Amino acid sequence: DYADSTYHSLFARCVYSDSEVLNSDTISVLIDNSESRPQSVVLEQPDDITDSSFTLIWEASKAVDFNSYRVFTSESAGVTTQATLLATIVDNEQISLQVNHPHDNYTRFYRIFTYDVFGLFSGSNEISVTTLNISPDAPELLSASELGDNEVRLAWTMIDAHDFAKYDILRKGQYTGFESISSSSSFEDTTYIDRTVDGPGTYYFKIRVVDTGDSSAVSDEVEVWVSDPRPSISSLVSAASQTETAVQLIWNSCSDADFLRYRVFRGNDVNVGEESTLIVESTSHIDTAFTDNTVYPGSTYYYRLYVWDSNGFSKASEALPVTVVDELPEPAELVSCLADADSSCCLRWSECVAVDFDYYRLCRSDQPNVSVTSPTAAVIYESTDTSYVDYPVDAAEGYYYRVFVYDLGGNASGSNEIYVQSPDCCLVAYWTFDEDESGIAFDVSGYGNHGVIHDATHVGGVVGKALQLDGNDYVEVQNAPSLNPIGAITLEAWYRPNSNGGGATPIIDKGYIQHSGPFYQYHLSSTGDLSSSGYGHAKFEFVVGVIRDDWAYTPSDFWTAGVWYHLVGTYDGQYMRLYVDGDLIDSEPATGNMQDYGKNVFLGKFSNLNQYLVGAIDEVRIYNRALSQSEVVQRFHLK
Repeated sequence: DYADSTYHSLFARCVYSDSEVLNSDTISVLIDNSESRPQSVVLEQPDDITDSSFTLIWEASKAVDFNSYRVFTSESAGVTTQATLLATIVDNEQISLQVNHPHDNYTRFYRIFTYDVFGLFSGSNEISVTTLNISPDAPELLSASELGDNEVRLAWTMIDAHDFAKYDILRKGQYTGFESISSSSSFEDTTYIDRTVDGPGTYYFKIRVVDTGDSSAVSDEVEVWVSDPRPSISSLVSAASQTETAVQLIWNSCSDADFLRYRVFRGNDVNVGEESTLIVESTSHIDTAFTDNTVYPGSTYYYRLYVWDSNGFSKASEALPVTVVDELPEPAELVSCLADADSSCCLRWSECVAVDFDYYRLCRSDQPNVSVTSPTAAVIYESTDTSYVDYPVDAAEGYYYRVFVYDLGGNASGSNEIYVQSPDCCLVAYWTFDEDESGIAFDVSGYGNHGVIHDATHVGGVVGKALQLDGNDYVEVQNAPSLNPIGAITLEAWYRPNSNGGGATPIIDKGYIQHSGPFYQYHLSSTGDLSSSGYGHAKFEFVVGVIRDDWAYTPSDFWTAGVWYHLVGTYDGQYMRLYVDGDLIDSEPATGNMQDYGKNVFLGKFSNLNQYLVGAIDEVRIYNRALSQSEVVQRFHLK
């Protein structure tokens, strides 16, 4: 039984009783049976097919060396000699075979293989035979009984047919003919509870079984009387969404003497029932209103009211749908601050507290009127994550930004639009005070203007850590070319004053060679609330050394001890300006260039006098240009 036109290597092996093994020499044999195989026969399609049998018929083999017919069968097409052997027939003249199938509507595939005395064979054509389909056995409807409130239970015998397709539950009401009310595709499913009957009245039921050939059989008919012992129904008369998180329900009261309780259920479709979510239960018949506060904006819910009596009977209202209000989310307020050290843009916005918050989308464009179709800079899914550092592709041009708040319903609200121009390299000193207790105040501007901390301690700051100065503490920074701008400057700091009696004590100071006119190269200071000097009380001051008599300052009694203040002093060659918490407090005309007197920069102390600041300082910066008012406002909002 080798394939035609194939070579095979053969040898003999001799095994001796002492386990010695010897092999003969090997010979190669070419198999070529193509001309000597017996001629295949033709298998005809049966014409006597019943629901369980038929006859296979074929023509007789003409092979002179005939050995046998072998009948093979399979459940799928492609019958080979590896399939199921149905019969072996050695009589060349027997050219038919009675085949019995186990059941109706059954399909199998057949081939006849003709063998000669040498074991060579040829296969016939392949046919498929399907036995006739007969109707299934009718099920017996064993019982149909009323369970109680609007429920009838049916039970019937199981039909274990090989070609089972489904059961149909048929019902005839008082005013209708038989119609299908449900189906089941599991032959083991032999019970059904009809919860759609409505007494009092008589109902009739049948069970129909259908096979895969669409033949069917119907059970006997069973009659059921459905009574109506239920309590008087109270209808849900109102279900309305008042807000995005509340639905108000109102129903009619039940006045039955045997009233037991109300129960209201909530579901996601019209089939809401007692297996759904119970949202309220009340034993008072006058308690006919409830507010559901567990709903979600934009969602649709179905409510059903059940009234129970003391006998255990209940009756349900119609399902009442309601769609919860879904308003647009509250838009965020977008502010920004420039992280000068790396020319990035730090954006912050107000937090969305909506229960259906989904995400923030930060959009950016080089043109105004930013929309949701503008390029997306970031998508953020945490409602408390309200900041993002953007690294613009073209930092010199600036960008327009808006943040859009999305809810779970896909609604979006856009913030205000802001324009941010990335800074140039004008930040020459930036002390965050977020370092460890090394005694060094590190400059993160990139200019290396690090300072030495004298006795000051680290405390919690506006951002990270701050330095607490107690009246004899300070930071000293060595003089450097970058700390000596000529025609413009900005001094910036956060300051939390303690009650003190100092007069114009420095927050940032770079002074004259001695404490006499012109006194300062540049200077940002605070006068104590207990000061007895002529400088006033609880005020802030800013001055540069191009003018002696006029300072930019706040009114007296301006600050309160223990409160953080954002202070910015700018000089642009024409005006000195003092800002507090983003507001312009004072502006004084001034012209000229600042002079370098060789002094170091001091934080918390005069560079030419031993008087010290009291309070905490944080986020101290020096620029060699004047920040604009919009940039100052952005700096303040970084808090």
